[in-house]
Amino acid sequence: MALVVNFEKVKTEIPEREQLRLGLYLSVLGVPSITKDSLDEVKMRDRVFRAIVPQHRDRLGGWDLNEPTADWEAYIGFSVNSLFETRSKWFNRISKGYVKPIPAKIAKRL
Repeated sequence: MALVVNFEKVKTEIPEREQLRLGLYLSVLGVPSITKDSLDEVKMRDRVFRAIVPQHRDRLGGWDLNEPTADWEAYIGFSVNSLFETRSKWFNRISKGYVKPIPAKIAKRL
């Protein structure tokens, strides 16, 4: 399926390269649009993603995850043609291969 981005409702101008990058990142985050209602969810998923994945930067084609987080408020109205993923589904997908399970001995102490 082709990635379709919709930025007509965004008030700030977004360069073409940034549109594609932002669209791909929203697909990774499992959130199809940035609205006032979804803003907190986007920010939370961005923080979690950056906390889990940075040590595996080479798997992401060298994408620098240490660069500053996007100013999400400036992108309100931006959307892509993907479906919303629930938090648990999204976290399971993102953490697969990155997060190691807690050993039973340690889990008992928690």
